[in-house]
Amino acid sequence: MGVPSKVRRPSGPRMAALVLAGAAALALSACHPPPRISVADALGTEVTREVVFPVTLNASGASNPRTSHVDVQLFCTTTAGTATSVVDFVPWAGQQCGVIDAGEFTTDVRVQVVPDAVTESGIESFTLDVRPEGGGVGVVDGRALGLIKDR
Repeated sequence: MGVPSKVRRPSGPRMAALVLAGAAALALSACHPPPRISVADALGTEVTREVVFPVTLNASGASNPRTSHVDVQLFCTTTAGTATSVVDFVPWAGQQCGVIDAGEFTTDVRVQVVPDAVTESGIESFTLDVRPEGGGVGVVDGRALGLIKDR
């Protein structure tokens, strides 16, 4: 068995670089208030088989960035309106439905549309509620209207 090598403590410029990196990480975590999400209304069809909702991070102040330093997980719940859950669309019930990656400011949440043989005369609707987790991100507008057309 060999003798374990000694662990060297960083010193000089290496120690200074480590201290600066740690200070920068600490500063980034508290450099500005976290952004807030908003989700926009969306329209889908039985042909496209999905309703795509854009979810965006918004700056919490004029001089604050729109991005987060950590991934923001999104959790969704759908509520039937004139569109029927399971019959017209595949529901979300609080599951993770998307992620806004660290450094990014937008993603899409998709709700699958269930095509049927019935021709509806109008547009059917449901709501989507989005809740963020991660980075202390808040909510500006977490509810959106989903619309489904036949064609």
